[in-house]
Amino acid sequence: MGLFGFGKSKEEKEEDQKLKREQRRIKKNITKKEEISLKVLEGYKRDFGRGVARIDYDSMAELDVDNHYVVEIKGKRRTVALCLPLYPSDEGKGIVRIDEVIINNSETSIGDTISIKAIKAVPAEKVVVTPLIAIPPIDERYFADALERVPLIKGDNVILPYMGGKIKFEVIGVTPAADALLITKKTVFYIGEKVETSKDTQAEKTITSVENTNDDSIIDNEGLKILKVRLAKGEITIDEFKELKDILQE
Repeated sequence: MGLFGFGKSKEEKEEDQKLKREQRRIKKNITKKEEISLKVLEGYKRDFGRGVARIDYDSMAELDVDNHYVVEIKGKRRTVALCLPLYPSDEGKGIVRIDEVIINNSETSIGDTISIKAIKAVPAEKVVVTPLIAIPPIDERYFADALERVPLIKGDNVILPYMGGKIKFEVIGVTPAADALLITKKTVFYIGEKVETSKDTQAEKTITSVENTNDDSIIDNEGLKILKVRLAKGEITIDEFKELKDILQE
């Protein structure tokens, strides 16, 4: 019971939701399942970039999930999304509505059948992203506010609302390593720049110096190239370079 006997605690509300799902299963003879399959339809316009997957209440009862639970979506690739209910007009159609971003992240198409299951998400501590287009200067602290409660995994694309528009980023590193992460206001973001082809003597010298201070061999992948460029430009320190390199290699 809440303060002074009024209202309900978070735990009590969760118990109420669980009871309602159980009552729905009994009333409609629904069997609880670990995983279900649904047909992909285009997401509602209001959900674009919010990391949302909408399913009906019967499907929620099958998965034993409720509003704002995190679910795993699996097409040719796995990704994660925040579960919300479909509009009443879409109930009982055996569908899931997801936006273009989640469709691409799961490597599926409208009309395909995908699998969905409940998954435990943990708070994201650090996320490294790289822009997929040229971007203006952005305060990295803005990401956590703009993307709060968006679930993600390494390799996903995310949409950042900015100055009336939307900018697409790819997630190239995360901490901690987990099956699903949820952005919070405490999540720290790092932005990686696109790798330039021009050779910079001083940059190469700085990069070589850092590599020589580390006993581990460095895999020259895209994420590390981005970090090297940022290091050479003085945007991150050597200690930050080493820490972010470890994140990328997890």
